[in-house]
Amino acid sequence: IEELAAVFGFIRQTHYGRVFDLISTPQQRILAQTAHAIRPHNDELFRDPIPGLFMMHCLRASDCGGGASVLVDGFKAAESLRSSNPDLFDLLCQVPIPHRRFLVDDVDDVALAAKWPVIELNQHGDIVAVHINERTMAPLDVEASLIEPVYRALREMLALLYAPEACVKYRLESGQAAVLDNHRVLHARTAFQGNRHIRQCHVDRDEFFSRLRALHRRLAAET
Repeated sequence: IEELAAVFGFIRQTHYGRVFDLISTPQQRILAQTAHAIRPHNDELFRDPIPGLFMMHCLRASDCGGGASVLVDGFKAAESLRSSNPDLFDLLCQVPIPHRRFLVDDVDDVALAAKWPVIELNQHGDIVAVHINERTMAPLDVEASLIEPVYRALREMLALLYAPEACVKYRLESGQAAVLDNHRVLHARTAFQGNRHIRQCHVDRDEFFSRLRALHRRLAAET
């Protein structure tokens, strides 16, 4: 995974280290390290900045055939909400949603917090990012009159993202890897039994886009 990440940019160091091993074991405090299903989400929204590229490398697939990766296009869901309910869409563009991660024990002492709108637009009104993860959301810090409308908007957005027709499933076999844009693509997984080992890391998008632009310029000069 480190060699793959080096093609795209620099691995982002966090309290997990450079690379995080997801090995399913009982009695885990983090859902990702269990064998349970996980709903679609963006990663690490309690960080500032949010990690850009999410990479995972399957070292050992589950023997039962479960543990498939589930991918959802956040931009498509956001556009659907803009068409069906523009008022709720506007709320998710305007109201920052708080996210938290607190771990306190002999291993970790972590108190991460950040706020992001669910949907980010550029100056032309185009969607440029989607940030949503119901498991890391903290209580809203908004005026009382906005609480119900914002939660309604979140419910509508999550319903679009969780809809079976919005999901693409792909099971990573041992030795396979995937690279996702964490500002657009939500990922999830189906439940499984037995052992499963995934290594994952993050690369920020600024270095990736810098390399992409430099490569484009070099290739254009050669033609």
